[in-house]
Amino acid sequence: ALLIAQAVQALTERSLRQLMLGIAFSGPSREAGVQELQRSLMWQSIDSWLSLGTWDSAGDTARLVANCAALEFGLTSEDMSTEAGIAFATLQQVPEAASTQPGDLQSLEQNIHEALHQVLQNHNKDAEISIMHPTPVCEISLAIPLLKVAVMVGSPEDFFRGPREAWADDSGIGWGRMAENELDHPALHGDFIFSQVDDMDGLDGREGGGSRFEVEPIETLETDSWSSSSSSSSSLGLSTWDSERSGSSGEWQRLPALRMRLLRQLGWKIVEVPYFEWRSLLRSEEQSFLNRLLQRDSDPQNEHAF
Repeated sequence: ALLIAQAVQALTERSLRQLMLGIAFSGPSREAGVQELQRSLMWQSIDSWLSLGTWDSAGDTARLVANCAALEFGLTSEDMSTEAGIAFATLQQVPEAASTQPGDLQSLEQNIHEALHQVLQNHNKDAEISIMHPTPVCEISLAIPLLKVAVMVGSPEDFFRGPREAWADDSGIGWGRMAENELDHPALHGDFIFSQVDDMDGLDGREGGGSRFEVEPIETLETDSWSSSSSSSSSLGLSTWDSERSGSSGEWQRLPALRMRLLRQLGWKIVEVPYFEWRSLLRSEEQSFLNRLLQRDSDPQNEHAF
């Protein structure tokens, strides 16, 4: 209906962001017709949004959406108006690397960095850890560029489901987050968001006008959802922790899942380290745990692979 009425250009900035992010979270449908519809909506919405000139306030989330449009829907800067095309190309460039130290990491990441360093010293001294490694998609907190491995550390707020402590705390962080509001809160711990364009007032539609359209919680999405041909985790762009490696399983929040999906598109191997699995290890088990993950996820064609 939006396309037929040519109404995408008339949407508010907030509605444009909701539309783009909803498509990015779902990823391309397996159905050709639906995928073409997604592409058309993504093209019109991102062209309109970037033309507004406010995209830099969304920071790394804007980078995720732009790279999703390019990598998964085949959009290019030539498809867009001049101003939007320049912004689109800018968002696909690798940002300048910042000077960071292990002390800049979260405490959990620091522990994993220490164990990972020892693993590399013992098994592959040529490989080094890069902290906050820049890529077109996002910065990788712990990367091994020589192996093209990204170690994704999952904190409690990074999961929809998992052990009870991942969602049952009083803060409510990590539970029930939706495409509707991912860009409409201050940055949360673990997010790749730098957006304070909107505050929380009116977010639920009861004050200040609220949102124009609602997005179903992840647990209730059905197969006839507008942007997905399946309610499975993979079709929703979610990465699910391997239940064979852990007594518990959890689905990553949509932003970290989108980061991992796009990094894979760029050829990165993703090593997932959920906090609940790491905390279950004895100190003596940490290095063997990481070594096992690196061996399993390494690229056999890489001469430096484990």
